[in-house]
Amino acid sequence: MIEINGLKFNLCGESNAAIVEMVVGRNLYQLAAHLEGLQVIDIGAHVGSFSILAASRGAKVVAFEPTLQTFEILKENVLLNGQEKNITCHQLAIGMPGERKLYYDIGNGDGNRLEGSVTMYEQFKSQFPSQIVKTISLTEVINSYSSGHCDILKVDCEGIEYEMLDELLDDLHNKIDTILIELHEKTHARNFINKLRSFYYVDCLDAPGEKAEEWRLVKI
Repeated sequence: MIEINGLKFNLCGESNAAIVEMVVGRNLYQLAAHLEGLQVIDIGAHVGSFSILAASRGAKVVAFEPTLQTFEILKENVLLNGQEKNITCHQLAIGMPGERKLYYDIGNGDGNRLEGSVTMYEQFKSQFPSQIVKTISLTEVINSYSSGHCDILKVDCEGIEYEMLDELLDDLHNKIDTILIELHEKTHARNFINKLRSFYYVDCLDAPGEKAEEWRLVKI
């Protein structure tokens, strides 16, 4: 277990400590100090670093984490920090609705890949175990789990985020005020950002990279 800024986290591998330090210690997503009254959705909640940080600042959070083992630790951490009234957890993946194979490496914080992801490299299929997970659309998330509106949507789902683009372009951009998102593979990332510029102010939260970048989109 580690403790950062008064928040406690059980981990599912030593490398995951670096993720918690980035999100909580360095405030990677630049969350405001006071989020009272805001509805937050966390897609790819992992062990709960973003969800618990947001809830500790007053937000109500709906967290989605598809990997069973990580999901169990997420729930433990919510209880460990006394946030069970402010965070609701669901073991679901977000993407095209149905069921899909998820390859996972529990000890590696960015080692999980949903089949169909742009980062679904062949070594995942040969090196890591898999489990079948249920997937639901982002539209269902907003309409069924968040009463039709979301103040802050955080997305870190290792390359499957691009399946959400058409939904955002169609109508969902009207229901989401701010998007905090990790985008993978530079060509895909630029396409995603450029198509949403009509609806959001955009800025990169970290140094541009070849593999992944953190972006913030704020409703115009």
